[in-house]
Amino acid sequence: MGFLAQLSVPQLLTTSIPELHQAAQFKCNRWEPGSAFLLRRIQDRRVTFQNVRPRGGCSSDGEEDGLLEAVAGLIESSEPLPNTPENIGVGAMSKRQAKRIARQERYLKQLQDKRKAAKARKRAEAEAEQWRFESLDPVAQAEILGCRQLAKEASFRARESFRSQRELRIADRGAPLQRVAIDIGYRGIMTKREERSLASQLAYCQAENKRSLLPLDLVIVGLDTSSSEGSALMKWNPENWSREPYGIKVYYESLDACIPPHDCVYLSADSANEIETLDSDKVYVVGAIVDRNRCVDASRLRAESLGITTARLPIQKFCDLDSSSVLAVNHIVSILMRVAQGSDMGTAIRDVVPPRKVSKDSTSD
Repeated sequence: MGFLAQLSVPQLLTTSIPELHQAAQFKCNRWEPGSAFLLRRIQDRRVTFQNVRPRGGCSSDGEEDGLLEAVAGLIESSEPLPNTPENIGVGAMSKRQAKRIARQERYLKQLQDKRKAAKARKRAEAEAEQWRFESLDPVAQAEILGCRQLAKEASFRARESFRSQRELRIADRGAPLQRVAIDIGYRGIMTKREERSLASQLAYCQAENKRSLLPLDLVIVGLDTSSSEGSALMKWNPENWSREPYGIKVYYESLDACIPPHDCVYLSADSANEIETLDSDKVYVVGAIVDRNRCVDASRLRAESLGITTARLPIQKFCDLDSSSVLAVNHIVSILMRVAQGSDMGTAIRDVVPPRKVSKDSTSD
């Protein structure tokens, strides 16, 4: 049965439903025809092989092991079926899969067209601006160039002032920056849209941290560029973030390999421990997962598997919410940043929680 744990998604997606069903019937006569729906759900990545069991059950553990071994062997040796119309719904691809792929292709094409149109528009605007500049007399051109130079100098002075103020705030803190880690080690849970949403949330974290007068010591751990989650994040060029002052540092090693478990506190909305202050000696871990509240206890169970203490922020204590108390990754990081800067937990939560999540009755009061 060890092979089942090593099954890859491509192997699952290239397996014929009739072949799997035939093997199941051969190995276990209690497997009913309706079970083919479960096998199709495997190909849609809704369930894993560990969740698949015959509808009527097997008469013995050995019979069930033989069934799963037969399915695993077929997956290991089967050739992918061609995605022709006659195979849709019964072979390598269902109608729903074909529609989803076609919809994704249309979306990508529209996105590329929009980007090309935006580039062409910007190029045309720049050429028109240059033409207007060259049509002016030399005196007017000199005035425009002088104004541009003054704007550059003012922007440079503003950046230098911000950097000096930030260094003073960090020195006045009298302690190392509050450490926060974003664990991106979840695999195969999120949809493509949720993966893109997570990537944009992490980009928001980077932007807010580098603009803060008192930033966090923020890291991302467990990045796997070969995974779909990592591919979505790589579009934002996270490797360049660490080159900026106080930018997010990215590590490819897992959380337990980067930080000792006894130094961590894993933040989870499902934890029984509630905290209102931060310990500067601890690393607060935020689970990088966007699941629309599907995967209950995912972060807590992950923390327990790594031997890490869990805790939750008192969001419901300070906000009367109309919906779930689970916040986006960038919102959690914003709350931690405000508390590390000296704000109390209640004020930080009320400032960050989106108004759409707050009850209208409490807002009117």
